[in-house]
Amino acid sequence: SFLRLHALDASAIDGNNVPAELDAVFSRQLAHLDDRSRALLAAASVQGDDFLAEPALAVAGITIEEAAHYLDDLLAGQVRLVRPQLMAPNVTMHRYRFAHALLHEHVTGTLSQLERSHLHIRTADALQRALGARDHDGIELIATQLELGGDLRRAAATWRTAGDRALLRSDHHHARSVFQHIREMGLARAVPDVHVQAQVGIGNAWRALGRPDEARQALQQAR
Repeated sequence: SFLRLHALDASAIDGNNVPAELDAVFSRQLAHLDDRSRALLAAASVQGDDFLAEPALAVAGITIEEAAHYLDDLLAGQVRLVRPQLMAPNVTMHRYRFAHALLHEHVTGTLSQLERSHLHIRTADALQRALGARDHDGIELIATQLELGGDLRRAAATWRTAGDRALLRSDHHHARSVFQHIREMGLARAVPDVHVQAQVGIGNAWRALGRPDEARQALQQAR
């Protein structure tokens, strides 16, 4: 689903797959927009083809009162660069989609790696402010944004929270995938406590799945 474990392949958003002719069309369309509209598209682009409006607006410095003009009247209405979607599942935020996947690639391709990293971190912070510290379905989106932004310590801790949440919801296969992802981040020295906790989480997930041998092996590796 939209808020599930995300693929973390930054090469998929480098903008290099847009044909030259279409790239020129997108450039002309964006050139006719004002700076705040372009900033909103840039902020939205780091979330993917689908994006949550509220954090994108916050990152772009656009108030909720101004949102109807920029999103609905202009970007979704006049120029039709984005389309409204159904509300995000279990998260009280509005969801939109870029009108064309290649438009999304074009927008991200106009950003430097540093700009993308900053937007990822600011998106994660905006989501955390909006959703708070409570248990919520946006936790994996926050973790993804932190990881893509390069804040691996915070990302690992947030993924651990997501894994614990999956265990509590008896989603044991998904919990194991999340904890395994933390182990594969290679942060054993940087955040050893989270690294060990992830291994314990893998063991607990295997145990809940009725796989005692795998659980025992995983828990032994956590020592």
